[in-house]
Amino acid sequence: MRAQFASGTLTDLQRVNLLEELLQAHERAVEKRKAEARESLMKDAQQIRAERTAARKEDLEQEKQFIAQLEEQLQAERKEIEVLRQERQRLQEEREELELEGAWQQHQLELEAAHVPGAVLPELVEAELVRGRAQRTLTPSDKGPRLCGRA
Repeated sequence: MRAQFASGTLTDLQRVNLLEELLQAHERAVEKRKAEARESLMKDAQQIRAERTAARKEDLEQEKQFIAQLEEQLQAERKEIEVLRQERQRLQEEREELELEGAWQQHQLELEAAHVPGAVLPELVEAELVRGRAQRTLTPSDKGPRLCGRA
């Protein structure tokens, strides 16, 4: 029929029918190309989704590893803090023990000094030293009024 169409020996009705068939064939071809393009786009979209999912999984795995590292560091720092607390407690107890020992020795010295005739108690010596320091730090203007009797 196409050959007849080309030669011009077809009737108008035949020409219309042939044109309709050609138009339908063209539309089918267009629809087929659209379907192929849709299928190709769907495959591409699916591949992109798969790549994104794989990338997200990889990111999540890296985040899990990072969190695990942070948790390990936190646990190590907690252990270190506990060791330092124990050491501080030990040093505190040792200091208190040394203070008690020093107070006991001071008490023993005071007891021994009390039994020695002519011995001066440490409190008296300390009071004398404080009084001497206070007098040395007074300025002449501080001493002046006292000497003149104006104080």
